[in-house]
Amino acid sequence: MKTIGTTRYIDDLGRITIPREIRRMAKIKEGDEFEIYITTEGEIALKKHSFMKKELGVLAKQICDAVFNSFGFSMAVTDRDNVIAASGAEKNSIIDRPVSPEMQRSMSESRIDAGDNTETIFLDAYNRYPVAEVMPIMRNNMCVGSVAIIGDKGALFEANENERYMAVKMVTEFLRKYITSF
Repeated sequence: MKTIGTTRYIDDLGRITIPREIRRMAKIKEGDEFEIYITTEGEIALKKHSFMKKELGVLAKQICDAVFNSFGFSMAVTDRDNVIAASGAEKNSIIDRPVSPEMQRSMSESRIDAGDNTETIFLDAYNRYPVAEVMPIMRNNMCVGSVAIIGDKGALFEANENERYMAVKMVTEFLRKYITSF
């Protein structure tokens, strides 16, 4: 374990502030959830919790596959940091990949609209999967992830733009309603 050399005190409410440098290095953003563990050596460990992956991973994969089988669209579902489910030829190589900085920025602003964007937005940090349509998944007025149809808009020219939009909207709305039941 790497030591940073910073000391913090617990306040009267039991809170401790994580220094900005550590938050930046660990890509911790406001609203992130953590699991707290005590190790066998008595150390306290924090692990980022992905509500999306834990609660929706299997369901999201099934929905992505259904959209691919019905419409032929390759689809991906993300949490705020990584791709949690995907369909199409790319699915095995894209799962658990980090989302691109552009996607993270759009999600933090709770607005994503690749359909109207003239600039290409990539789903993943390695810029291999362009996004044709994308929509945020909201929970308690916070963006917790996104649903995207991946593939070059030019390659998807045969598909009606309205069909792409409706497929993304349907999946997003279904997942949003599912997670609000928790």
